[in-house]
Amino acid sequence: MRNSIAGRAVDISAYMAALELSYDYNWFRRKISYFFASGDGNPRNSKARGFDAIFDNPSFVGGGFSFWNRLAIKLAGNGFNTGVNLVNRGSLLPDLRTSKEQGQPNFVNPGIHIANMGLDIQVTPKATLLLNANYLTFASTETLQLLPPLQSGIRRQIGWDLNAGIRYRPFPNNNVIVSMGFATLIPGKGFKDIYQSGRSLTLAFTNLTLAY
Repeated sequence: MRNSIAGRAVDISAYMAALELSYDYNWFRRKISYFFASGDGNPRNSKARGFDAIFDNPSFVGGGFSFWNRLAIKLAGNGFNTGVNLVNRGSLLPDLRTSKEQGQPNFVNPGIHIANMGLDIQVTPKATLLLNANYLTFASTETLQLLPPLQSGIRRQIGWDLNAGIRYRPFPNNNVIVSMGFATLIPGKGFKDIYQSGRSLTLAFTNLTLAY
């Protein structure tokens, strides 16, 4: 398949891994998780080594409560918009696509490492408190350095994603679920290199899910 970033047809050779270890004690669940998606360290050759998915929506390392997972983060800097997203809404993958709904998967991307520590607290039979701390880094940054207005010297650290949320089920089934949360992304050196800013990003949200 032809890739616009590589400027040629490429063969795909990419992979990902995910691991979660948890321990339940009374109403607490302690978790340690790790997610890895390979990145392309040589985006101009004929091998595309960045992992991508067709239409992913993971419930992992914080899921929809995570800042990185919940929002589409535009890849832009110095007043220049590249037209692609660093990461798309509902995804963990920095695949440099315009959206998950349009266009094809992009396997020439920087990849990612995510290390997570989490705690789920069953406050009541109907309410669960979820706390997560994620540390994110790019697997490689060579692909990012090809996109204007970015340049060489982009470091790998994305930063810390800290989030907390409450999931409430008023009935003993999943027909009605109320979710509320707060998340913040504390930029690392690589994120600062891209956006020329060290300001923390925050969001708060409320969701109502109805299923019949």
